[in-house]
Amino acid sequence: MIRMGNSFIEIDLRKVRRNMEKIRMHVGPEVTILPVLKANACGHGLLEMARFLVAECEVDRLAVAQVREAQQLRECGIAQDIMVLGGLPDNNIPYAVQEDLITPLFHSEYARTLSRIAAETGKTARVHIKIDTGLGRIGVRGDAELCELLKTIHNLTCLQVEGVFTHFSEAEVNDPSFTEEQIARFDAAVAKIRAFGFKPKFIHASNTPSIVRFTKAHYNMARTGLLWLGYDPCTDLTNRLDLESVLEWRSFITNINTVGAGDRLGYWRSFTAKRDTKIAIGSFGYGDGYLEDVGKKGGHVLVRGQRAPLISVCMDQTFIDVTDIDGVSVGDTITLIGHDGAEKIDALDLEKITHNSYVFYLSNISERPVKTYIR
Repeated sequence: MIRMGNSFIEIDLRKVRRNMEKIRMHVGPEVTILPVLKANACGHGLLEMARFLVAECEVDRLAVAQVREAQQLRECGIAQDIMVLGGLPDNNIPYAVQEDLITPLFHSEYARTLSRIAAETGKTARVHIKIDTGLGRIGVRGDAELCELLKTIHNLTCLQVEGVFTHFSEAEVNDPSFTEEQIARFDAAVAKIRAFGFKPKFIHASNTPSIVRFTKAHYNMARTGLLWLGYDPCTDLTNRLDLESVLEWRSFITNINTVGAGDRLGYWRSFTAKRDTKIAIGSFGYGDGYLEDVGKKGGHVLVRGQRAPLISVCMDQTFIDVTDIDGVSVGDTITLIGHDGAEKIDALDLEKITHNSYVFYLSNISERPVKTYIR
């Protein structure tokens, strides 16, 4: 059956396997890899990637951001341990207990509610204490808060402190000083938790860039959200693990117009041609998750192995300047992310153009592009 679509994404699962092998070699056999699949596995497909990691990459636990994502995994038959990394609204707690999800613990009220619901259902809820070492989002801050929490949970028999974790603010930047400070704060918090008599099985701090740069922060678990998908954002040395980006995204030219110098076109006639210009119309837009700021800030796509400047990204169709590319015709392929001849565009290139995070462009890919998984 022909798959209908205006843009197509290919995800090479062979590269996923190779990336996972390289990460395992880097962290060593004593460190558990915890792949993070939040935001639809950053546009790569939550269910498909989870199934592959479990079946083909010997992964025995997964992480997501929200209980809703964990629910999707459970409903498709994923029985492995699932950790939810973000804070839970109260209405999510009963399902988390029912499905044995591992959740973050960082304040006493949540601990009491979780313990009560677990007791009512005859379960023991597993938690990882979250330490805020400087990101300022969620987590226990400082000794006083940590001591108060530990005193609260000491007598809650339906809670099991399975782990302790933190999250780094800027592990990818050249200056390591703040990450080193976060590591020191985290080590102190872990020592205090152990001094209270808790024996957490998993200690984890590493995210994608810190896995590469800060080996002492591997502890015995490493969370990777984009590294296994082929993206190393570290700014001091490019792709030192020799990873391969697994996603390529292509669309098509559906029309070609030629306009004269001074002609205006697009919504609000926002584009004025400075010369006679050949404009291709691409069959993709921000409705597919290709965000319009790439066009506004000087982005390119690839056409016939050459870089073609974007003029304007609309919801479903995009204006592209192909004046300097010979032989362009209707039906030609447009590469949004991926290779075309000697040229390549990836999400890190989009980050350089717009100064938004590269993760922003992957996680916003919508369900509209047709995904194909290559085995």
